Amino acid sequence: MGQNEFVEWVEQEITAIQAQTAAIEKKQDRLADLAADGIIDTEAARRRTAALTEQLAAAGKALRDAKDRLTTLPDPAEMRQRLEQIAEHVDLRGRPLEEVRADLMRAGVRIYVEEHEIVKITFGELH
Repeated sequence: MGQNEFVEWVEQEITAIQAQTAAIEKKQDRLADLAADGIIDTEAARRRTAALTEQLAAAGKALRDAKDRLTTLPDPAEMRQRLEQIAEHVDLRGRPLEEVRADLMRAGVRIYVEEHEIVKITFGELH
């Protein structure tokens, strides 16, 4: 996945999270109206509100994380230059994963994975 595709994917993720947040807020408003009108029990409304608040907090964290991924993207030219430097020091072909991992770590590359997906790559100093 290229950087433009990654940006597009994260922007789509942000849009989906924003829609999810709006839906949760709408449910909270509807629940408050039902409780105020006496249609549902106050305790039931409290429990449901607490669950919705947790969902809203999770969506807020997901939104912040997605926005962070966008702001931490390196400059494409810098990334290319850095990858070329690393390629001079790290041969990935036909080598055991542990050796490649150790070489990448020495090269200052950190790959962050969440739920089997790369979410961030950082470049430190060559060691």
